[in-house]
Amino acid sequence: MKAKLGTSSVTPSDLASFSATRAPSMGIMLLFAALAYVVFVWALAFGGFGSTATEVSEAEQLSQSNVGNQLIWIFLAAAGLYVVFERISRGARPVFSASLIFLLAYLMLTLLSMTWALAPDISVRRSFQQILIVLIFTGVTMFVRDKVRVVNAAFLVLGFAILLNVLLFPVVPAGPLGYAGIYAQKNTLGAVSALSLIFAFSYLLSRGATFKIFSLLIALLSGALLFVSQSKTSLGLAIICPLLAAGILVFSRMFHTSFLIAMAVIAAAMGLLFFAVVEGMQLSTEDISLLLFNDTTFTGRTYIWNYVLNFHDQRPWLGWGYQSFWAIGPDAPNLKADNFVSGLNQSHNGYVDVLLETGTAGFIVILAFLLALCRAIDRTWSQRADVAILLLSLTLFCSAHNLLESSLTRGFAVPWVILLLVAGISNPAREHAPSGQSP
Repeated sequence: MKAKLGTSSVTPSDLASFSATRAPSMGIMLLFAALAYVVFVWALAFGGFGSTATEVSEAEQLSQSNVGNQLIWIFLAAAGLYVVFERISRGARPVFSASLIFLLAYLMLTLLSMTWALAPDISVRRSFQQILIVLIFTGVTMFVRDKVRVVNAAFLVLGFAILLNVLLFPVVPAGPLGYAGIYAQKNTLGAVSALSLIFAFSYLLSRGATFKIFSLLIALLSGALLFVSQSKTSLGLAIICPLLAAGILVFSRMFHTSFLIAMAVIAAAMGLLFFAVVEGMQLSTEDISLLLFNDTTFTGRTYIWNYVLNFHDQRPWLGWGYQSFWAIGPDAPNLKADNFVSGLNQSHNGYVDVLLETGTAGFIVILAFLLALCRAIDRTWSQRADVAILLLSLTLFCSAHNLLESSLTRGFAVPWVILLLVAGISNPAREHAPSGQSP
């Protein structure tokens, strides 16, 4: 009988030679602690919780050097290295699939970018932090035997964050743009709530899953938080992405094809339908923005993108250096702008920020990573529809969310960390007997 979400066993048909253990492994405990730090501990300890400001820029906080934060990541990474080397000593070996190769290639590009970055010291510091984060959330996850327990741990952490934000609702005032909870801005709460809702949907619809009552509670509370935070985009994506993931899986099964081909066909069909509606109703980009955001500029984003893309044109191939444009001190180019862009620390579009920081080269690598990750999900979880739909939903959400927010390769933003976790779950290490021992 195949294991379902909420259980702790994985059959050999799912992950060859991986066996479950009753007690959580050190890798599971490390990932749980690291996820808890990202999702709510950091916000409580170093973030905007309790700030008197109505909207504090989380990107600005992440950009600032914080010794306590740095020491925590070094400690977590050291523990992660111990887990990885211990598993290697027992015969586990990494499999360098296309998605991992593209991810490593981007990390290498971020390090190399310090040679042309505006602020080389800041760029290299942020690059090394990103390497530690990838090591923990992708590297350790690859070597954890029971991948379903990693999924369970992620859901429990997100669920706890939802409960915490709900409990604090009576004492934390909402800002003018919506309720932000323990976070510096309401968009972070929206992303956490949407991710929690996607997890809860998956557990509720998985026939063999436990946590049913907990899942229903988290689904209801996540929806409520999305409403009070006024995160309409996150709410929409939380509903659309699982439906789209299910459609991709059903199409691929019906026509015996891959996720990527199914995605291409569905995307083309949706694009044609969208074009037909827009042309039929004679809608402009401004009309669509007005419908979704009550203004014609996607709440000012079009101004930001035009401004940033002008800088991209100056360095189109390699960009301005990883994390070496926004929040680098008095030399930050945006500080010279004579409008609200001078107060920003991101482009509110992850792909635009990738273009800005690592140029067209980095943009191509990141797109290749996302596409290869969908292929890895298809390859690894072909026998587990429930897990495949969940992982694909998370990947689609994080990819679409970056059209209006910036989290790709950006510090330890929650959507990016979840994407790294998906990469580790979808690229399991292989088991081999150590030299001199039988399998």
